[in-house]
Amino acid sequence: MASAQCPPVDKRNPARALNRVSKLVTRHFDRKLASVGVNVAYLAVLGPLSVLPSMSQKELAASTGSSQAAMAELLARMVREEFLRRDQDPSDKRQALFSLAPKGSAVMPQIRRVIDAGNSEVFASIGEEGLESLLTLLARIEAGSESW
Repeated sequence: MASAQCPPVDKRNPARALNRVSKLVTRHFDRKLASVGVNVAYLAVLGPLSVLPSMSQKELAASTGSSQAAMAELLARMVREEFLRRDQDPSDKRQALFSLAPKGSAVMPQIRRVIDAGNSEVFASIGEEGLESLLTLLARIEAGSESW
């Protein structure tokens, strides 16, 4: 549907194609994750906090590559929606530490199932070998970004 409305991919502009596909995939996952009450933006916080007991706003912003202001807004919303807890850092009273609240912990298994099913749907057209190639190429682009 969406691809019929857009011009064919310009091989001289792969960044445009990557951006377009990224937006399509994000929309797909936002629709799927709505059933759990989260969106793709929440995953950048819920994922790390499902592994680590707590992180500061600065650490979360650095791990996602987002600005401190954008992360502050996201964290405030997630605390308000009771996905996260905000506690004072015992070693630095000026800083807050964020951790999963019970609601955040409870949705993690559902999120994992949605992500697994969504990945299967999104990448079915390229097969396992194509997915491996895609991941390899994306890793090379990411590694090369250090020289930009």
